[in-house]
Amino acid sequence: MLKSSFSLAIKLAFLGALVNVLLAKTALGSFPWETVHRQSATNFDVTGVSHRVITPNGDARNDVLIIRFDNPRDSGVSGRIFDLLGGYVADMEQKRSPHRVEWNGKAGGKPVKSGVYVFVLESESRRFKGAVVVIR
Repeated sequence: MLKSSFSLAIKLAFLGALVNVLLAKTALGSFPWETVHRQSATNFDVTGVSHRVITPNGDARNDVLIIRFDNPRDSGVSGRIFDLLGGYVADMEQKRSPHRVEWNGKAGGKPVKSGVYVFVLESESRRFKGAVVVIR
């Protein structure tokens, strides 16, 4: 089995556009995994969400929800998790390089129950929402 890793290798800004290239690095070499092209390189925007179903059991497969975003102004970003009744569950952990937030399926250091949760990511008066399923 080939071990792979991902890294943000290229971030170019030209003519008001922004291009991000995410490279996958494997034993066979590096190759482009995802390319995101934005017309505006000045506003906060979500560029991708990892697995919508996570299984946080410590096996390093689908253990964490990851949301990647463009943040050219380095604006403050908050990511929160809620249950389906709107109750606060946890804050997402912010990562700076590459710009992303993560949630490991825990609240207050303890695993949450299996179920559907809502994530909310906010910055620059913009709000992005989505759902994630936790399976234990």
